[in-house]
Amino acid sequence: MDFGQDIDVRSGLDPLLGLVSGTQNLGQALVGRLSTPRGGLFYDPNYGTDLRSYLNDSVSAATLARVRADVQAECAKDERVLSCTAATQFDAASLTLLVQISVQTAEGPFTMVLAVTSVTVELLRPADQVG
Repeated sequence: MDFGQDIDVRSGLDPLLGLVSGTQNLGQALVGRLSTPRGGLFYDPNYGTDLRSYLNDSVSAATLARVRADVQAECAKDERVLSCTAATQFDAASLTLLVQISVQTAEGPFTMVLAVTSVTVELLRPADQVG
């Protein structure tokens, strides 16, 4: 399966418009889904689950379970994803939500890790670092 190519947005827009492909492209697409508010794209009202919104309330075990379910459901919307599981952990000291996402594709599995604060969704371990 071809994961396509797109502009590398991992560290902001590269003025040279570097491209990514493979699991790196898919991983960046999934981060986009997980940092876009539902309805944030006028042409796709069912796109997106902004993980930052979960940090506006107290983070309980029920919240972490809801995040896991929502991450899995949102990632599954991408036709390149065969299955997805998520694990969550909340660090109360830094108010950071850690999300480990394991994705199964036709090309094989990969895992990526996100650190989510009320302001950012940061990719700690990109999809191209399979593990």
